[in-house]
Amino acid sequence: MCFTLSRTSALDAIEGPGGRGRLGSRALPGPDFKGTIDVVRGRLSDSRAAQIVDFWALRRPLSPEAAARRLAEVVCIALDEDSAIAGIGSVGAEDLDALDGRSYWMFRSVLGPAPVAGAEEAMARAAYEVLAAEFDPDAGGPVGLCVRTADAVAWSDSPLAQVGELPDGRRLLVARFAG
Repeated sequence: MCFTLSRTSALDAIEGPGGRGRLGSRALPGPDFKGTIDVVRGRLSDSRAAQIVDFWALRRPLSPEAAARRLAEVVCIALDEDSAIAGIGSVGAEDLDALDGRSYWMFRSVLGPAPVAGAEEAMARAAYEVLAAEFDPDAGGPVGLCVRTADAVAWSDSPLAQVGELPDGRRLLVARFAG
């Protein structure tokens, strides 16, 4: 992955100056999500899985094999005020060599044709909370969450800090899990 960042400032953003603290948020007020986030990690019903595959088919077609793999990676679903799927958030482990060489959960979102304000942020927050609760520092594996977003403003009160910018202009946000 290619992105622009200063290694020292990126690590300070994630861990605090000198790498000893918790993440410091550089947040501005953002849009409020008016729907519901349904956390489905590890407990997708067959009917919900079919709804997700149908949603993906309309927005980002996947082969049946890729859809089956991706279903196992779904963490949460954003439901709009009418309980229709507005977005799907999933994660996959990826090493961030340019940052610190550690493995992070890379958050991916697929939003509906008329994105609901704040849905991506709400799903990323839910994913962070779920994955942080599962995190065991002695077990190995991803040490935090990374989000690539086109949102222009920082997310309010977020554990995620901007550590760089991708060549396509999206921001790279990262937060490490405690422990």
